[in-house]
Amino acid sequence: MADHWLFCWNPKNFTWETLADDAANVLRGESLRTRWSCQNRKVVPGDTAWMLRLGVTPKGIFARGTIVSEPYEAEHYDADRAAQGNTTWYVDLQLSEINLPDTECTISQRELEGITVDNQNWSPQSSGIELKSRSAAVVDKLWSEKTGKTKLKQETQSAGHTVAMATNLILYGPPGTGKTYRLLNLMEKYSSTDPQPELLWLTEQISGLQWYATLALALADMGGSAKVPQLVNHKFIQAKAQLQGRLDGKIQQTLWNTLSSRTSPDSVTVKQQDRREPYFFDKDENSTWHLQPNWKTDLPD
Repeated sequence: MADHWLFCWNPKNFTWETLADDAANVLRGESLRTRWSCQNRKVVPGDTAWMLRLGVTPKGIFARGTIVSEPYEAEHYDADRAAQGNTTWYVDLQLSEINLPDTECTISQRELEGITVDNQNWSPQSSGIELKSRSAAVVDKLWSEKTGKTKLKQETQSAGHTVAMATNLILYGPPGTGKTYRLLNLMEKYSSTDPQPELLWLTEQISGLQWYATLALALADMGGSAKVPQLVNHKFIQAKAQLQGRLDGKIQQTLWNTLSSRTSPDSVTVKQQDRREPYFFDKDENSTWHLQPNWKTDLPD
């Protein structure tokens, strides 16, 4: 089963009146929780959601977030069909990145149609469509490349002063001509005592990883085993949460769902029925989670 899903928005069918305000709130560090129709009931909390604009130009992917609920049935979004008693299926999404589609979406329709490795349908007629694995990897990389550098620059500058990019400089001359003095003066321009740049770098590295891969790395960093409350506070998990705008600390359920869904079917302590490869985890009777020996070979580089 897939880890990535396409959720479609056609402005011809639905006017997103609060989109500009929602994007501004997300830019300030908030996250947007919204309900969206979903035709596939195999999605699970923790999966990645991509918002795809269709119907009118500009077309393409303009937002990213996380699925935060199991699929559920409710009255149809179309008022006339709801009045007739019709229902449809939904999931709740938590959008952590929204880039307003002005003249072009973050990943344009033309770029999407150039991703042909899986014969992915980039103009689906419904919402909640599986994004196949190789296509998902390309989309994730494109998104990170297009948004990561801009975000890094903005947040680094907001830390108090701008840290200059590295450059090659050779200071030469006989002793006593001020080389050391000049070097000391240059150091402030190229360094920072603020911990924020390190967090930004870590967030950029984590951006291309799924929750299960982030959890595997965090567990490995903690010696191979830990309980969920300990994992919540690990810097890898915190970086992933910040990337998705989830700074309220309420990510334990996502971690539990991800760990359980990636547990070997042979486990005697995990009862969850819906499990997916690769199987990286298992837990003991004390609810301590452990890495399985195969995690290094099965985790993508």
